[in-house]
Amino acid sequence: MRLINIAPLNYLSNLGLPRSSIGLARQFLSFGEKLKVTEQKLCFMKKCKATKIFPAFILNNSNLNTDSLFPNHLPLDFSVLLHKIRILSLNQCIKQLYTDINCLKQHICDTKHQLHLMFSNQWFFHEILSVFETNNLNVKRDYKEHLQNKFYWLLQKYYPYSPPPLTTIVDPSTPASRVTVIDCNPEEPLNVTEAELDILSLGPKFALPRKVDESLIKEVEVNLTE
Repeated sequence: MRLINIAPLNYLSNLGLPRSSIGLARQFLSFGEKLKVTEQKLCFMKKCKATKIFPAFILNNSNLNTDSLFPNHLPLDFSVLLHKIRILSLNQCIKQLYTDINCLKQHICDTKHQLHLMFSNQWFFHEILSVFETNNLNVKRDYKEHLQNKFYWLLQKYYPYSPPPLTTIVDPSTPASRVTVIDCNPEEPLNVTEAELDILSLGPKFALPRKVDESLIKEVEVNLTE
């Protein structure tokens, strides 16, 4: 599998990575890159579905010469059928991306295990993991920006005057987590930066603790009783 960015492999090679492990390290890095690209493609396709936008390849795959088939006008039933075909094609593409992501995660797990067994000097193994994570973040950032630009271009093309409200799409590369917001009025906009949300998404242990007072003690006692 071809690497998007060859620099990480060159870095490992310059560190003295054994020649016998170069091929497996390349494969490991390429699986990581492919996973990040596929995850961002999934986000893009789900955004398209939420806003009822069809990417160019969906339109091209379902294009018909309607002018020759219906020289006078396009029947409403045919338009509805064509729209349903495109929706089905979009759903099938999303389903396939989920399958691809699961396969890539399994390949990464298997390759990581092989690398772990290959090295008697675990320093090389941990260095490969570090390079793997850094490279994945860079690939995700670049491809996410590319697809965001593409999506906004499509959005302006489909809705030049009144773009639809955007629905928040959960990034499949981000693990499910709970975010606790304290002392927040639901009627007011949430004044939390993206960096602060990243910290809160790490879980409850990173949230601000409640003050231990009489009401909290009573609440704990009630929960224990229940």
